[in-house]
Amino acid sequence: MWGLLCVPFLVSMAVSDMRIRKVRIMSLAAFGLTMFVASVAESGFQSVLRNILCNGVVCLILLTALIVWSAIRNRDLFDMVGTGDLVFVAMVTPYFGTYAFTLFLTVSFAVTLVSWSLYRLCNRGADDIPLISGLGVCLISVILYRTVLFLL
Repeated sequence: MWGLLCVPFLVSMAVSDMRIRKVRIMSLAAFGLTMFVASVAESGFQSVLRNILCNGVVCLILLTALIVWSAIRNRDLFDMVGTGDLVFVAMVTPYFGTYAFTLFLTVSFAVTLVSWSLYRLCNRGADDIPLISGLGVCLISVILYRTVLFLL
């Protein structure tokens, strides 16, 4: 239920990411602080620290894979993924256990890639995938689902 505090920041960042492909640092910081507070309120401080540590390892594995992939493709890492995208994923780490975090990232990345591909079939424009928008919409769905479960 506390996750609802994050929704206004998620909506703001998703809209900004879709429209101008940039997210303000203050929006990311406010989202990160709110996500941390909501996670502690829902799960407790020790659980959140464990989530950050374990999910941080998952993030490091993914970052290593991205670095290797960018080297194989002979491209700069930051041509493939934005700094804001990396920070956003790191800020979601307190909210999920490791299995749920891995599942969330996998499903959210897949949904984002499929929806962006479908969008690109109909509209020509920028090639950049608005990752914060896609992950943000998926995270809002998870937050709403958890809130409804809590209220039942």
